Amino acid sequence: MPCVLGLVLLIAAGTTSAAKGKMATCSFDNDATRASATSDDDVYGSVFLYQASPVDPLLIVGQLRGLKNGSHGFHIHTGQALVDGQTPSCAASATGGHYNPINFTHGGPGDATRHIGDLGNILASVDGIAPVTYTEDRVGPLAYGPSLYGSGDREYVLGRAMVVHAGQDSLQSGPGGDNDRTNYQYTGGAGGRVGCCIITEFFPRAVTDDSTPKMATCEFDNLATRNSTDDNNNVFGKVYLFQDSPNEPLSVVGKLAGLQGNQDHGFHIHSGTSLVAGGAYTCGSSATGGHYNPQHFNHAGPGNLSRHVGDLGNVAVDSSGLVTVLYVDDRNNTSGGPSLYDSAGDLNVLLRSMVTHSGTDNQLPGASISFTGAAGSRVGCCIINEVLNATSPTSSPISGTPSSAPTTVGQRCNQDNDDDDEGLTGGEIAGAVIGTLIGVTLVGAITSYAVFSMCFNKGQSANKHLQRVNTVSIVTSNPTTHGVNRRSLTAATD
Repeated sequence: MPCVLGLVLLIAAGTTSAAKGKMATCSFDNDATRASATSDDDVYGSVFLYQASPVDPLLIVGQLRGLKNGSHGFHIHTGQALVDGQTPSCAASATGGHYNPINFTHGGPGDATRHIGDLGNILASVDGIAPVTYTEDRVGPLAYGPSLYGSGDREYVLGRAMVVHAGQDSLQSGPGGDNDRTNYQYTGGAGGRVGCCIITEFFPRAVTDDSTPKMATCEFDNLATRNSTDDNNNVFGKVYLFQDSPNEPLSVVGKLAGLQGNQDHGFHIHSGTSLVAGGAYTCGSSATGGHYNPQHFNHAGPGNLSRHVGDLGNVAVDSSGLVTVLYVDDRNNTSGGPSLYDSAGDLNVLLRSMVTHSGTDNQLPGASISFTGAAGSRVGCCIINEVLNATSPTSSPISGTPSSAPTTVGQRCNQDNDDDDEGLTGGEIAGAVIGTLIGVTLVGAITSYAVFSMCFNKGQSANKHLQRVNTVSIVTSNPTTHGVNRRSLTAATD
């Protein structure tokens, strides 16, 4: 039967569940960005946006290159085209101002009142590389955070411009100087617009090749993971893997739950292509194999190019056992990074296993290729499957496909036998109406939302709960690689 949520359920009656979530991309490798380049900034790259449901935070992950070393303002703007007249441009006449339909004052992440488009800054290394790992902190009704849901709503940002600036956003909203920061038109003084793109909803294709973006999923809600849990870890959840082209790095985004809280957990791609050994589902080495390491490098952590293809570092888990996975690899096909493309040869990780460990990967370079960071036992695993034609991948159970009716474990809710995209039942609608009335009365006093349940419908993360969760990123995204020339993308990055 459907899940029963907590007392305060601020959702609109009639809303359909969004088990698969919404995805979008924004590619800065375009004529407008090239036309707006400066002597210091020659921006290119892409980002991937994911939102599990209307009441979940927007997550943004990716990498931009060609930026001047330092902080750069990173915003969503009002513009819906990247042309000034007939000329490609990132200028204000094309991309508009900060997206701010509510006329709030400017601010930065952590400020409840700020422009919807205020995403803060991204930091470019001395090599011009800026990883993007952003978790929206404004979640839920009346929070006014950017959303991929609700076409026509003020929070809706699909079709809007995303802009990276030449300088740092001050993130301030108080009075000062010639710019009155109490004025909603103040935008942080981040300088010229050196890169821009349009946020475009992403739909997996029926057929992919080197000229098309690729996406894959890995679902930890399966029998192998359930058979491998221990007293402290009861892992479930799902991650998406996205790659815009063979020359872009792999990005990983999603949510996991049930891990032992307040610690880091090793997070790797392993060589195994099955979650079954000896006729039993398992995450053990007999099924998932060792770290994926076709180049026979020694073990290390992100920031060290000479490491296992599968060395993704750690995920940092909060006190409740939740983690938001936001990882962008610091390598690409030409520098030994994991890939979703066939042209990458041995670097292709499709159909390989992904593993979470009970302990922390020390990320120390090993004395031999067999050293793997001493992260402990394998408490969660899944098989990386490409997503084609907007449908979940189909594969046999031996490849790790979650059962259609997983056992109820820990925080997992009982499932319906109906389709993933069903509407709310009559009871759910009634509960939503009552919850909305109560919630509206209490909204001025509510500063955080308690999570009463997390539903996983047929292995898909159907988050019908309302939560304002303290999410954390993968803690090891610290790229030190050199940038590549956009006009010669096949060049090595070292």
